[in-house]
Amino acid sequence: MKVRFGALMMTLLLLLTSGCGRANDSEDKSEELRKQLSQIAACEIECSMTADYGQAVYDFKLSFSYDSDGESILTVIEPENISGLQIALNGETLELLFSQTRLETGTLTSNGLTPVTAIPMMLSAWKNGYVYSIGNEEVDEVACLFLSIKTMDGDEDLSYNLWVGEESFIPRKAEIIYQGNTVIGCQFSRFEVTEIKEENYDGTGNENMG
Repeated sequence: MKVRFGALMMTLLLLLTSGCGRANDSEDKSEELRKQLSQIAACEIECSMTADYGQAVYDFKLSFSYDSDGESILTVIEPENISGLQIALNGETLELLFSQTRLETGTLTSNGLTPVTAIPMMLSAWKNGYVYSIGNEEVDEVACLFLSIKTMDGDEDLSYNLWVGEESFIPRKAEIIYQGNTVIGCQFSRFEVTEIKEENYDGTGNENMG
């Protein structure tokens, strides 16, 4: 019995240390990922987006050209009836470009979240929020690092989920959760960082400009 008990304890110890190793590896990768996300100055994104209003669900295919220091452009690819609609985002300002068509689906949350503002809000949360949960999951048979993120503004109703390739760190899937419900879901077909800012990283996800 002593031999069996000793073997059992050794097996449990190996399992526990293996689990700790995986956890530490995920945390290390998470820290490196947050550092890279915080340094994104410009990127090109294409995604499929679902906006769930509870009583109605809207599907979009979008492209987003992000510039942290200037004007970002959101372009609707699908649905066809509003294809080509472009909206310029500059800080808090939204401007409709090159079309008389309007994207009017209403707000999803009390803080004004819409399909138009969803991607900028995600990027801001990824760059400046804090991670409260880390894990490993597969997305389309690709091993991914999973992060749950909250923003620093204290809004407990809103959180962000992000899945990135474990090795590539390329975002593959993202969600915005409001009061426990997924109101925005995105599947990324393109996420290309075109410019970075190598600012000091303070370990919280915030850029340290001091």
